[in-house]
Amino acid sequence: MVNGQQQKTEVSNQQAQQGGREGRLKEHVIEKKKEEYQEYGQQIGALAKQYTTPDPDRLMQAKQAGNVSLQPGSGTVALVIKNYVKQGDSVTFTLDPQTKQLQNVRVQSYLNDPSNAVTISAEFAQLPDGTNHVASTLINGVSKQLTVNDVNSNYQLR
Repeated sequence: MVNGQQQKTEVSNQQAQQGGREGRLKEHVIEKKKEEYQEYGQQIGALAKQYTTPDPDRLMQAKQAGNVSLQPGSGTVALVIKNYVKQGDSVTFTLDPQTKQLQNVRVQSYLNDPSNAVTISAEFAQLPDGTNHVASTLINGVSKQLTVNDVNSNYQLR
């Protein structure tokens, strides 16, 4: 507005169409990126589940292959496993030796190849009835700089 009067600027039909096309292209690119990150988030989340749900058969295979070591800590014991889910990965299960409860899991892994690194950190907690569960998981997809933080809370008996 100039001096209280509305100003109008005429735009040719060709200019309006170009702006519209660029706008639609930009929206399309944004939508594709959102889909790409959503899919990537689902992939790294699925990978995290493979590590945070201990698999007795996989543990036994790692032991038989000589890929397991114990490292005592202050009040804890760490079970370190190499090549647990994927060749070249590393997973550390930290346990309370008195309660034999899993406290946390730390993982260095990858999606399709080692250049697509993923780190995972899961903390465990106990419910009042003694059930041990994953309380929180922090997943970092290094190559895409995407971090997923999943917190479980408000458990109730039914």
